[in-house]
Amino acid sequence: DPQIYLDTLRQYPERVKAIYIRDSARGRHRRTIRRLSEQARQLGIDLLLVQDTLAVAQHAARHGYIAPEMVDAVRTEIHTSQKPWFRL
Repeated sequence: DPQIYLDTLRQYPERVKAIYIRDSARGRHRRTIRRLSEQARQLGIDLLLVQDTLAVAQHAARHGYIAPEMVDAVRTEIHTSQKPWFRL
């Protein structure tokens, strides 16, 4: 629930770098997430709807949350893994 993530951000702002939510939302739910994203942005944190794990890794690398070379490691894992959470 995106609201829970935003509440956690407000409680522990120094512990949260970004919030990533898989983009499966439609209609009203998507509007709610966009509203929450704006609230997170006002607190200095990105709350992003992402298509897959690679998008998360790319954003995290651009912002220095992970080493840039990890993006290729994630890309490789996505292509070789049978784990469903890598293929969102």
